[in-house]
Amino acid sequence: MDSQFQGGISINNLTKRYGAFVALNEIDFEARPGQISAVVGPNGAGKSTLLKCIIGLVKIDTGNIVVQGLNVSTDANEVRKHIGLISEDQGLYSHMTTRNYLTFFANLYGLRVLSAESIEFAELLGLTAYWNKTLGTLSKGNRQKVLLVRCIIHHPPILLLDEPTDNLDPESREGFFEFISNQRELQRTVLLCTHNLEEIERIADRVTLLRDGKAIHTQELGVPLDDPTEVTFTLDKCSRDILEQFPEVNTIRVIDQGERISVRVLVSSPESVPECVSRLVRLGIRVHSVVPSRSSLRRIYFKKNDNEEGI
Repeated sequence: MDSQFQGGISINNLTKRYGAFVALNEIDFEARPGQISAVVGPNGAGKSTLLKCIIGLVKIDTGNIVVQGLNVSTDANEVRKHIGLISEDQGLYSHMTTRNYLTFFANLYGLRVLSAESIEFAELLGLTAYWNKTLGTLSKGNRQKVLLVRCIIHHPPILLLDEPTDNLDPESREGFFEFISNQRELQRTVLLCTHNLEEIERIADRVTLLRDGKAIHTQELGVPLDDPTEVTFTLDKCSRDILEQFPEVNTIRVIDQGERISVRVLVSSPESVPECVSRLVRLGIRVHSVVPSRSSLRRIYFKKNDNEEGI
């Protein structure tokens, strides 16, 4: 185990204001070595500001941020040496080839050549096929791959990844997921910011939901989610009153009506779904389909956001 990869990110009572606007409001958060942490939230929730605070690009108003045992407020330059970052608006030198550009950044970090890790990651992303192409001729997806490889060139213990799979094709996404999943064994700290709930549920170990600058919920993933099961029933004409009498049913939402009716319901547990179907059949109601929700994290995300709005 690499000893430099111990420490992670610890944030306590972080508040950041821009004038009267509170961008981050008393945030408590941690990203641990050997784990993939994620932050998700609507536009304007504070995700980008959080990353800027972690790397010391903006001065915080109150609170404390510690990265690899270093206080960001007093050691920002040293902190940035430990971080690999990919975010929007990162410039590329269009006249340079892919290989020359990445080697140039390796040289800036005191490396004579690209590391084996960087080359392996480039191969997983399918980037080495464009090794001798100038950056100005690359597609958006291939430029994104260049930025991904650049962020690990100096072998940083912390990875901050803001929408890292933007513009990537399916094959390259698989390569990215494989690489990121392997970071657990290296005890790297990975912080992923994305709007893609399916990607978070696939690769992250824990997720924090941001809304209006507040951390409203943190959820450990890879364990059973304490949330009712969402199921969509497609039925012949059926009165809402009938479903409301089922003790297993918590919430009912009619999503489509016509010759048939589609209803989205929250039931108490997956085991109660067959009983609901049997009861409908005994009542003479034909059940055309039963479709479970694709993502438990999706339900939690919208449920927590609805609660914050007071719905």
